[in-house]
This record gives sequence, structure tokens and C-alpha cells, in this order.
Amino acid sequence: MSAKSYSEVVDEIRSRLDILDVVQSRVVLKKRGANYWGCCPFHNEKTPSFCVSPQKGIFKCFGCGEGGDAITFLMKINNESFTEVIKDLALQFGIELPSVKGDTKQFTEEKQQIKDLLKKAGDYFYSNLFSSPEVKNAMEYLQKRGITKDIIDEYKLGYSLKGYTELQKHFKSEYIPQIMEKAGLTVKSEKGEDIDRFRGRIMIPIRDEAGNIIAFGARAVETAQNPKYLNSPDTVLYNKSRILYGIDKAKSKMIEDDFVVIMEGYFDVISAQAAGLKNAVASCGTALTVDHVKLIAKYSKSRKIYLAFDTDAAGLKATQRSTDVIKEAFTGLGNLKIFDQNYSSLSDDKYTCEIRVVAPFDSKDPDEYIREYGIEEYKKYIKNAPLLLDFELSQILKDYNPDFSPTDKLKLVKKIMPLIEEIPNNLIQNEYIKLISDKIDVDESALIREVNRSKMFKTVDKQSTKKFIKLVSNRCKFFRYQLLARKYKRY
Repeated sequence: MSAKSYSEVVDEIRSRLDILDVVQSRVVLKKRGANYWGCCPFHNEKTPSFCVSPQKGIFKCFGCGEGGDAITFLMKINNESFTEVIKDLALQFGIELPSVKGDTKQFTEEKQQIKDLLKKAGDYFYSNLFSSPEVKNAMEYLQKRGITKDIIDEYKLGYSLKGYTELQKHFKSEYIPQIMEKAGLTVKSEKGEDIDRFRGRIMIPIRDEAGNIIAFGARAVETAQNPKYLNSPDTVLYNKSRILYGIDKAKSKMIEDDFVVIMEGYFDVISAQAAGLKNAVASCGTALTVDHVKLIAKYSKSRKIYLAFDTDAAGLKATQRSTDVIKEAFTGLGNLKIFDQNYSSLSDDKYTCEIRVVAPFDSKDPDEYIREYGIEEYKKYIKNAPLLLDFELSQILKDYNPDFSPTDKLKLVKKIMPLIEEIPNNLIQNEYIKLISDKIDVDESALIREVNRSKMFKTVDKQSTKKFIKLVSNRCKFFRYQLLARKYKRY
């Protein structure tokens, strides 16, 4: 049988692509009729004008005019040429491309070499954990965290030896130094020599959605080791802003249960998934990003997100940062769910996202809590987790004291005001005002007046800003005309 031509391979790749899957990995979409709509990734907008038609296999933005098929979308979103996109997709689908010229062929071969190297490195680190005499501290650490042999086997946890060139020695006959560096496994020393990036650490493979190892997270086990966690750099296979740890095991359960639990660390996810909470994921040594949220939206139709960070000060800040990112990702697609009871008479809103916060009473992180109380107790906290607004209000109101003076109450109200103002439905907003006024013993009507006054000032500020911008624009035009008039007057 003759080999396929380049055009035949391209046709096969096109036939395998699903426009909805491709776009949903980078854009948050909402179904409306037969099509899906979202905010265009190619220009700034707050009202969705970007449409995806699964039936036609195309996308179209009615704001900036961009449009095309799945390959066109990948070219534009990744700023890549047609050839670059095709070679990436061929590698992804395991399709052999016909011989191509120079740099393109070399890049494709390098990418495959890096992929193979990372898989073999994972096997090597895993074998070290059971064969090296220097793993005592690593094994003690894993046992302390409740990591059993079965869990080690399932997640292919491993150990990197302490020597500066142990990994290089192991692969010396297979891979050239440049490939090891591009895979993120080696780094240059101060003297310019190649040394292993990971030394004397527990190795945690990071996998893509298909389950391929694309990077590593490495946990220190010695007292003087810094940093505590060391992660692979971004490579041609790995971008920490776009991948979530545990997504390969979580995605099917996310689809089935229609929700995700976002945790803070690798071992939080490992403990949760191993105990039965399969739809747990975590970012890889970075804060949550818009691309992470888009990846979640791909697998959770209702976009129900549980934030399960630590409940100390740093964890609360991470929760706030993450909620801001989630809100940004869903801008223009509708309102967040903010009220738990089903008051159909109050609102007919169809929520675009639901954020809940999992915060056990004793401030333990998920891994500690699950080990101490068990997964079923932790699932109870998930089941009863408050919506974001309720959690934020409870964090402020827990500081309330019945002995507060009027000045103290005013300070509390000022903290609460921005949360109340975010509620788009007036009837629901009034329900919260009533609850808060009862809680801190202030007059309900006075609180309503404060909210209305704050809204009025913000409206005035917006109008003033618009007038100022218009005034400056007009002045600029006036001076530009004057300069032109003087220029032509000379002639």
C-alpha cells in the first residue's frame, strides 16, 4: 500500500477534528440554539459575538470578522503557520507525516524525542524509588502522607538521585544533551556545564489530558532543600498556565458529575483521587489562569467549580485571586449563581457558572483532612459547601461582635458593600440586606439607602469619566485641526 500524500494526511486530520472541542479548550462557550457563543479571543469584548457552529464545522466572530475551521482557529490562537499546526496535530493523533523539509522535520522529530524521553525518565525515577539506597527520607515522607505502594504505582511517583549527572549518565547513549535540556530535565550550572535539574527529590509526573508525561513536579525531602517544590520549565509540550494536575484522571468524572474540585497541591489531588474523589485537580506551581478555567469548562457543562484551598491567610488570598480569574473567564456570558434557594419568582436567570468554597472547620488542607477524617467526611463538606458570596460574607461577618460600636459596624458595612453591589437581581439583593441587617443589628432601610447611595456615586463617576474622555478627545481634535491649518497656511 502506497504512503499517503501530504494533502491526504491533512484531510484525515481535518476529519478527526471537532470544532467544538478545539475551540472550547481556549474559549468559554454557552449553547444558544444550535450554536455556541462566547467572547472572541481575537479582540477585546464584553458581549459575546463569537459563534461556533458544530454542524458546519466553523467559527465566526461578528465583531472583528475572524472566522474559519478548526485548523484556522489553531493557527490564529497559537500564532502558528498552517504547517506548524498540521505537524502538531499529526503528532497528537499519531499520524505519520510524509517527508517534510528541513526545520519542520527536525522540530517534529525533536518533539517526539522529548515525549519519549519524558516517559522513560518517569520510568527511571519510579525504579529509583525501589532500588536506590538513598530513598529512606523520601519513603518516610510518602508513608507519613499516607501514600501507599498502590498509590505510588498508580501515579508513577519516583525519586531523582542526589548526584549532579545521574540522569544524564542513565540516558547518555540515547539522548543528546540538547534534547535533555529542551525537555526541562537538565540545566546549565554557573560554570556552563549540564547538570540534572532534579536532584534528591520525590518526582511527581505531570500528564496532559491524554495521560502522557509532559513535565514533573519535584518535592524536597531534605531539611535544607529549597525550594520546597521545583517544577519543570515550560517546553514545547508543557505550559503550566494551560494544564491542570490530575486532569487525565479527573476529566471523565468531571463530565459524569458535572463539577470540579480545584485544590492547591499535588498531594492534595493524589490523596483525594486515590480515596475516591476523582474530579479533583490542581494548578502546577502557578496561580489559576483563564486558560485553566477554559479547560475546566470543557468538561463541566454547568461550570460548577469548588475551590478547596487551604483556609489560612494565604489560602484565602488564593481563593480570592481564583474567583477573580473565574469571573474574568465568564465575562459577558451571564451571571454567577449567587443564591442557593430556588426562588423562581425572584429570578429567571440562567447561571453561567457556580463557584463554591470548601472550607473545613479546623483549617486543614484537603490532604490532611482526608487522612485524618476520611473521604466521606470531606465529601460532606463538598455537598454542603456555600456559594462564593455566602462564603465571602461569612468571612467578614465572623468578626462581628455584639458589643460593636456604631463606628465598628460602619467599618463592617463598608467591607460588605462591594459584595452586595455585585448582586444583579434587586429582590435577591434585598434578601441579603435583610439577613445582614439582622445579623449585625442595623436598620434595614438605612442599609438599603447606603447601597443605593453607593450605586449612585458609581454611576456619576462613570458618567464623569465618559464626559472627561469625550472632552479630551474633542480638545485633541481641535489642536490637530489648528496644526493642519497652520501647515497649509504656509503654502
